[in-house]
Amino acid sequence: MPLYQRCVVSGIVSLAVITTCCCAILLNVEQLKEELFNLTNNGLGVQAMQEHFDQLYFSPEPLDGEDIVEKMKEALTEKVIETVQALENIKDAVQQSFLQDEIDFIQCCEMTYEMEFHQLFGKELDPEIGCIRIADTAAPGARRLSNQVIDVMKQNYNNMPNLKWQYFGSEEGIFSIYPASIVDDCFNYDHRYRPWYVEAATPEPKNVVIVIDTSASMEEETNGKTLMQIAIDAAITVLDTMNPSDKVGVVSFSDTVFVPGGFEDTDCYKQELAKATLVNIENLKEFVSNLRSIGGTKYGIAFTTAFDLLRSSWLEEEHKREQVILFLTDGEPNDDPSDIMSVIRSKNEEMMNRVVILTFGLGNDGGLDFLEDISSQKFEDHGLPKYNESVGEVKLGHYTHVTDYTLLRSKMARYYDYFAFYDSLQDEPIFSVPYQDGFGLGLMTTAALPVKYNRKLMGVVGVDITLDDLLADVTFFKKGASSYAFIFEANSKAAGRALIHPLLPAPMDIADEPIYVHITTLERDTEFFDSVFKNATNGDTTGEATFISKRYLPRGNSDKEGVRTTSVESTYYWRPVQGSPYILCLVQGTGDYEAVLAKQITVVNGTVPVSDYLRSFHSLLAANDDFLYHRLDLIPPRKSCSHFNRYATIDQPVVKFSPNAFINPTGYLQLIETENVVRQYGNYMKDSSSLNTYFKEGIRDMVLATSKVNELWTQNNLGFENYTLYRFIGSHNGVYRQFPGMIMNKKFDATSRPWYMRSKSNRGILTLSASRGTDNDEGNFITLSKAITESITFLSGTSDDVMVVMGMDITYSYFDKLMKKNYPQCEESKYRCFVMDSSGHLVMHPEFIQPGSRLYTRGEHITQIEPAIAQDLIDKNIMKKRRCVNFQNIKDQYYYVTEHGSQSRTIDNLDSTDSCTRYQFSEIPETNAYLGIIDQSRACFPQQCACVHDHCQRNDNDDCECPCLSSARYDFCNDQFSFSSDDAPSCTPPSPSLSRVVEEELDTEDLYQCFKVTCEFVNIPSECNSYSGCLWSVENEQCLENRVGSDEDEHLPIYLAACATAVVVIVGAVIGLVVYRRKLHDRNYEQPSPIGHSYPKVGNNVPRENPGYAPSPSDSPSAPSAPVQDDDQYSALDIDGGDYIAPNLEEHSL
Repeated sequence: MPLYQRCVVSGIVSLAVITTCCCAILLNVEQLKEELFNLTNNGLGVQAMQEHFDQLYFSPEPLDGEDIVEKMKEALTEKVIETVQALENIKDAVQQSFLQDEIDFIQCCEMTYEMEFHQLFGKELDPEIGCIRIADTAAPGARRLSNQVIDVMKQNYNNMPNLKWQYFGSEEGIFSIYPASIVDDCFNYDHRYRPWYVEAATPEPKNVVIVIDTSASMEEETNGKTLMQIAIDAAITVLDTMNPSDKVGVVSFSDTVFVPGGFEDTDCYKQELAKATLVNIENLKEFVSNLRSIGGTKYGIAFTTAFDLLRSSWLEEEHKREQVILFLTDGEPNDDPSDIMSVIRSKNEEMMNRVVILTFGLGNDGGLDFLEDISSQKFEDHGLPKYNESVGEVKLGHYTHVTDYTLLRSKMARYYDYFAFYDSLQDEPIFSVPYQDGFGLGLMTTAALPVKYNRKLMGVVGVDITLDDLLADVTFFKKGASSYAFIFEANSKAAGRALIHPLLPAPMDIADEPIYVHITTLERDTEFFDSVFKNATNGDTTGEATFISKRYLPRGNSDKEGVRTTSVESTYYWRPVQGSPYILCLVQGTGDYEAVLAKQITVVNGTVPVSDYLRSFHSLLAANDDFLYHRLDLIPPRKSCSHFNRYATIDQPVVKFSPNAFINPTGYLQLIETENVVRQYGNYMKDSSSLNTYFKEGIRDMVLATSKVNELWTQNNLGFENYTLYRFIGSHNGVYRQFPGMIMNKKFDATSRPWYMRSKSNRGILTLSASRGTDNDEGNFITLSKAITESITFLSGTSDDVMVVMGMDITYSYFDKLMKKNYPQCEESKYRCFVMDSSGHLVMHPEFIQPGSRLYTRGEHITQIEPAIAQDLIDKNIMKKRRCVNFQNIKDQYYYVTEHGSQSRTIDNLDSTDSCTRYQFSEIPETNAYLGIIDQSRACFPQQCACVHDHCQRNDNDDCECPCLSSARYDFCNDQFSFSSDDAPSCTPPSPSLSRVVEEELDTEDLYQCFKVTCEFVNIPSECNSYSGCLWSVENEQCLENRVGSDEDEHLPIYLAACATAVVVIVGAVIGLVVYRRKLHDRNYEQPSPIGHSYPKVGNNVPRENPGYAPSPSDSPSAPSAPVQDDDQYSALDIDGGDYIAPNLEEHSL
């Protein structure tokens, strides 16, 4: 918006920003509110479920922080000790093998026979043997291990189920690994320059500068590769050897010198060395990969720059670090050798002569001998005084002459041999920085130990363990409303590095290499640094501190909606984990508790009627007798059907448990569920006296408490099933039910989904969401959800706790029909209507249902679709820009919030002189949404808001801009975020990207549709798209069945329930009464369509009987086993002079 317009608007705002309009309100928000609450109460059962929970009695069970942290420490310590013991076992066996007969194990790349797939490792392998990989530069006759080493690894494998790969990498270049598995490449692997090996062999951190000659002579080609390409490969390999505690820089030179620069977020690589974090290494690799050869060869400026980088990064506390320059060239210098040596002498003197220079000469240029003088720092040979002994002895380097260019990579990568002193080798294991496993097991850490023999380094032993296994007790800790746990490192090399924290993605949710941050970046309170961090890292074995700390909680989808901040008095308990560098910390909110379904009732002031409670509880026991687990492939339902081309059932909702519901969450994720296992689940859920070896306390109680939906969702649906994709309910402790039921993704956790977090944040009101993104493949839709709360009374007062969240997915077109049914103005050409949520995201807009439109697939924001309205809302201070810090992207994330009041508010701008901002805008009471109508009768050419998601253009809070990312205040080289104040809270991690359901191989071709709608009988586009199983084809001009999930058209899912043609205006009244009969437990009753339209023809709606189903005594004997064809199944209606068949929908007898 131009400045003069904004000034005018601001003047108007100063008089009245928000008013209860005294003019005629075009859209009565109470009508839409009534429709939405009718839908959620009658189609989902929200009100009935809230009343149901109100009858149950939950008691507060106080948390004992000290007891919890001790148990977590014991569990974590046990895993660490097991891992270290496995290492020690392998090390002892390797040392003994040097006195035993060696075995020539098969190479991993030469194994050709089929192996069995092992879920624990994510690939095929042979647990009976090990195999080897031989480095390209392995020493001739390099020694192999004895069979005893593999036997010890087998024992570790059998006794310690958390362990993954076990191996020994020798100094001679032989890598022995157990269990054996096939690798495709016999070459291009050398364990000796993997970070775990380098860190174990040279445990002290180091500062390294790589200097690369890029003169024109580097264009010489050998064996199809130029010297420049060979040098680039060698430099990248060196970068790969670095550990995050190292610091590194890169310099290239010819006639001039070049250092990395031009990166969007940082230029620090020009001034100092960078910590070898993943992001810095990747940036330096990018610089190296783009080097080009041109010009002459001037050593002097290259050494000046390299020393300056070392000097600028030479901190007082790091004087003991090794300082090294790796200098690579293919020719003698163009500048004077004495000038070069003078630069080296003076610059090294500034650093107390501590810099070691390792030189590498390529080719046979006679001038390369000068490189030996440089590495030895022989200043006298070039007319210069000897080095200044008063500041320290010169540390002699080494010159490597490389004539076989294929060896350059390995020779440069072994630079650390210079620092691998026997006396510096440690007897304590190192735990590597977690990295992404190559076989899809998630984040892995390597525990490694050097193997010494006859005062020589013989190699390094290592064992791998996933963070999911190692830190499961912290990852899956969910107790109380304001308590959490985290782990950070305390060793001198990486003090403060956070491994796991609620503000970081869980290890199992990280698909790429993670970004690690300092724990004080996540815990920013001064009291944390003073009372917790300093004490924990200074050797205090145990401690606790109480102070007010902040919580950053998601408002929904953190990528779109940001966070809300609250302050909580908390006690921090910390414990070191024996045998590791880890510090475990538990944060307990003062007075925090677990809400537990009471086993015995205590009546307090008559507020809990015993008779009501017992009656409700006994009804739960009866309902739970029909417990149906989601693994329909293992125990088939009574009747199966097809829902969006997937195997499903509408017998009753299925139950799915999140990993957190299990005593051993990682054990559940690794468990291959069988029919027997599922029956054990069911036996326990139906009878508490059955053996329970799987579930945490409270899970069975929540299964009982949520079983009420079995009745709500299979009876009295009033026809809503035709417009509903799914109905679902998820509890705070990991119980999830869905209808129709189908096989679910094993990792699915309702509490981490945006609809759950959004509803939890909006407790007390109905929440509207535009699609749940990647939850399903069924396309896009609108989700209505609401938190069910329980009033908990405890010593300090009463709290309304969110126990479960209920939700339903409805089609876009159905919602559009509701709008037009209640607001005829929305169909007039003069107006356009929209619905917006409290973050500015559009739930519904005419653009979403235009022919072929796909706007809705990106969850469009009002700033993008209605920029003039968005700017006006910003100017009126209704919509406010906020930001949080996204640690994984190292970005500031900008989003919007609205001040959603307790009373309905309306903006009336219809009389505006600005033709682009003639609108009314009203809050829909008791929801998170707003209803708007825009007068579009006048020509309007609005100024567009800036919309570049990955790079914000305008950071002024008064400027209209789409939600976007901008560079965070982050020092890349020192790996530190800078916060001038707490005005930028921490973003919460995004919801894991996973499909809610899985693609199973069960045949659905012969199954009936769960809610069969014969789409071809519908001849109105908007009517067609409002049904969840139909899709209007613009090309064929007819309504077709939507075969989501088929291979016929990979783009079909994106159109489901959303891509509609332009609304066809039906001239003339459609008069008729839809009469249909629904059977439910042998009862007939009549239902009207929930949107007042006649139904299309409904085909046979009886699912297929499953021969594998074993009925229980509670199964209904009257359940039909074959299609029922009634003479009066269809009634004829005359529409526009033609016969139209309207169905009598038939409900299942359950």
